[in-house]
Formats: sequence, structure tokens, C-alpha cells
Amino acid sequence: MGKIRICTTEDIEKLMEIGKKTFRETFEGENTQEDMENYCRENFNYEKISLEINDKNSRYFVFEEGNQVAGYMKVNFFGSQTEDGYENSLELQRIYVLKSYKGKGIGKKFMEAAINLARENNLEYVWLGVWKHNYKAIEFYKKKGFEKFGEHVFVLGKDEQVDYLMKLEI
Repeated sequence: MGKIRICTTEDIEKLMEIGKKTFRETFEGENTQEDMENYCRENFNYEKISLEINDKNSRYFVFEEGNQVAGYMKVNFFGSQTEDGYENSLELQRIYVLKSYKGKGIGKKFMEAAINLARENNLEYVWLGVWKHNYKAIEFYKKKGFEKFGEHVFVLGKDEQVDYLMKLEI
């Protein structure tokens, strides 16, 4: 089976492609085409991913099987987290796996890598936001020991959606 590796600037185009594809696979059925287009254009463009990959407090990882990128993960530390107030923690901002690779344990490997990264950096917990209607993801996080501790609003285009905030004490 494949392996996880940290991304470099040479992976920006791969990240743009896998980001758009997995986001669409996951959320296209519940959102307007316009909102999906705008989100992908704003979040998976070369400039944005380049800034994020060069941020010393963010890391991208990919899972590769042969030459195929099957999924990716993005984590944030300290001031690079998407919200303030979660000191001494690791934000697991994104774990996305292509539909054709789901059920093969890739999400679990990403989760273990994030938890290990938090431990290596002596952090207290890992936290994340997950759309309240993404039931499979919520169940996955619960099985890994995450517990809901709050909510926030995630805006996708014109649609305000509620995300559950979940965390795992390390």
C-alpha cells in the first residue's frame, strides 16, 4: 500500500487538483454549482496554496499509491489556525480522500499522523471543524475519540453552514 509524505512547493499543482476533486466529490450534491465554483477558485488556486505551503505553521501531506495522489491532509499550528483561542493545539483543517480510495484506511493513517505530530510538538489536543451534515466524517472522528465542544459558521458562497467543532485530548 501507499505512503504519507509531507508536501513541498513542487506539489502545489497536485494539491490544487486533489483539493478541487475531493471537495467536489464530498459536497457537490448539497451545494449550488456557483458556490462550489467560487469556493474551489478561492481555496485551491496556485497563490493560496503556495502561501499556505510556505507558512512555517502549516503543513500539507499527501497519501500516494504509486504515482496517484489518493488523498491529502492539512494541519495548522499556532497563529496559522483558522480560528483564534486554541493555543497549544493542532488544527486538523482538512482530511480528504478520493471516493475511489475510501474504505482503505487512508483517513485513519492521516489521523494517526496528525495525532503523532501533535504529540511530537507537546501539544494538548487536536481539534477540527466538520459540517454537521457530514455524518460519515463525524462518526469517523467519534471512533477516533473526538468529542464535540462547540460550533461555528462556515460560509460556502452565499450559504451559511454550521460546523461542529470536535477535539481529541492528547
